[in-house]
Amino acid sequence: MRFTSASTAFFLTTIGLGLAFMRAALAQQRADVILTQTTPLADLGEIERRTRPPVYASGVAAHGQSLDLSKESYVVHVPAQKPPQGYALLVFIPPWDQARLPPEWASVLDEKGVIFISASRSGNNADIRSRRMPLALIAAANMVRKYDVDPARVFVGGFSGGGRVAMRLALAYPDVFGGALLNSGDDPIGSLEIPIPPSVLFRKFQEESQLFYVEGDSEQAAIMSSRNQSIHSMRDWCVFHIDRMVMPLHGHDAATASALDRALTALLGPTAPPPDDLESCRTRVQSRLNARLKAVEDILAKGDKTAARRALDEVDAEFGGLAAPKSLELNARLH
Repeated sequence: MRFTSASTAFFLTTIGLGLAFMRAALAQQRADVILTQTTPLADLGEIERRTRPPVYASGVAAHGQSLDLSKESYVVHVPAQKPPQGYALLVFIPPWDQARLPPEWASVLDEKGVIFISASRSGNNADIRSRRMPLALIAAANMVRKYDVDPARVFVGGFSGGGRVAMRLALAYPDVFGGALLNSGDDPIGSLEIPIPPSVLFRKFQEESQLFYVEGDSEQAAIMSSRNQSIHSMRDWCVFHIDRMVMPLHGHDAATASALDRALTALLGPTAPPPDDLESCRTRVQSRLNARLKAVEDILAKGDKTAARRALDEVDAEFGGLAAPKSLELNARLH
């Protein structure tokens, strides 16, 4: 039997499609997965410590676990082949309540060796600190325990409102997540809503975390403006490991397969060394902080506690964990 070049190409293509189908069939994708173990990182007190400014958090009496895991469920996708260095992990936070894998993502996850997990009832209507954050943290902890996941390649991602939560988690938990996929959802940092975390964590975020922004070229103007503000604020706060992709002919959509591929390639690649101007940037931020703290002390020395309280609250909201422990000392003097 003779094969023409066309028939040979068809034969090889058919084999390739067959192998791709077999790999997809061997991959495990399960819905309604119930996880059994929590983590101290999902304790409400720990979440508050990392995601609230210190002075503000000192007045919040939250503690303990907020979830009954027997009533929570996840969708989990595990690639058939494990990379030599172990799986990578993407904890995905959706804007919707039904846990599902976005279309076209499975083949990319399989190729990259990335486990995917996403929680049910973690959509935009769910509370961020008592549900969406602990659900994601518990997902990461369980997947690392159950599978051979490389702890250095654990990432958080989200679409739309889920992207905004993913950014908060990447900022507050750089010791868990090495970076974030921000799909049409992000915010500027350095505010009461999204404060700078404790200084040790923030330094790790600045030096090691990688952020990948992706949105459609026809995205809503408000979201594109928020994205620009987010990237600008990251650079103002000395965060430089940032990549971005615009999807042609797309609006407010979940990442396409090609966009996911580019994002995972960037996140899984080697972390670039800190830029040469990182320390000078940090020095500028510290100088600004020192001036603001001194202004609070000067007001307090004049005996105007009302004005001092207002000024301290503004410093606490903007500089968050970077202002501690001095901000907490000033707070104690105001009581």
